[in-house]
Order: sequence, then C-alpha cells, then structure tokens
Amino acid sequence: MPFQRAYWLRLPFLTSGGTEAHVEQLRTHQIDVGFVYLPIREPSLAIYPLYEETYIAALLASHPLARQKQLSIASLANQPLVGYPRSLAPVLYADFIKCCERAGFVPNIVQEAALAQTRLGLAAAGVGIAFVLADLQNLSAKGVVYRPLEDDFPKLKLAVAWRQNESSPVVHEFIKVIRTIVLPQLSA
Repeated sequence: MPFQRAYWLRLPFLTSGGTEAHVEQLRTHQIDVGFVYLPIREPSLAIYPLYEETYIAALLASHPLARQKQLSIASLANQPLVGYPRSLAPVLYADFIKCCERAGFVPNIVQEAALAQTRLGLAAAGVGIAFVLADLQNLSAKGVVYRPLEDDFPKLKLAVAWRQNESSPVVHEFIKVIRTIVLPQLSA
C-alpha cells in the first residue's frame, strides 16, 4: 500500500460517529477526514460521493407482510418499526419521515438502534420491522426475512468529507487513494 508506506507515521486516526458529529469535528479541526451520509449542508467542506445503497426491510418470517415479495411504503402504516437514530443521518431520517407522510401515515418507530446488527436482532425478537442496507441481507438472523421496499424509499449516500482549505499533504494523499483505489473497488 503506497499510502501506508509513505505516511506510516501519520496514518489517519479513525473514530466512529454520525454525520452531524463528523461535520462538527471537521469544522472544529478535531478530525481531518470524515465519512458522512449525504446530503449535508456545510459550505466549508469538500465532498466526494462514494457509494449509494438501498434499504430493505427485515421482518419475522412469520409476519403477515413476509408473504409479499416487496413491501410498499403504505403497507408499513400501523406497523411497529425499528429505525436508526436521527443523529446518524438527519437529512436521510427526515426524508424517511416525509416518504411515510406521502404514503399517508406517520411512522410508528418503536425503537432506534445505530448498529444494523442491533436492528436485525430487534426484528428477530419481534420488536418491529427493521430497515437495514441491502448488503446486510447476507447476514443470517434466525427467523428473519428480507424484503425490498417499493416506491421512493430514501437511499443511503456515503461520501468522504474534508475541509476545502485543507493544506495537509496526508489528507490530500488519502483522498487521492480513496478516489483511485477504493472507489473503483466499491463500484465493482
């Protein structure tokens, strides 16, 4: 890895956190690069979109909706739902609420969990229908089935963000690596 060899003493320190936290940490120079969910509204940041993924529903195999091949948004009305916290991706969360309202209902979110594995566990326990990324349907959760969502359900858009006025060569090289090595692998 050329980046690791060239910058082995200055490898990025990775932290976890939601989009709002990373945007604030970038603004206050606590971090140099952040992975964020789009859209964000921060003019001081440069953004490079990486990946877009769809959400699917995870529900008990015994749930009446599990007999359907796909779930419409309207079919989720009056269903207990397991979602992700607003703080992880505030605009995506708002888009989800609007999507439900367009379908004629206010979502009945009974539980929120940041980790997809936790949302899957809650679905397996019968707490509610969970929303997870389509890639996660490869995870086996006993008694859980996955169903695609019809209509205009929001998509997760991942991006890398950094300060527009960033002068660090390490940051610029890291972004270059993301663009030339990582992104083509994500697209494959």
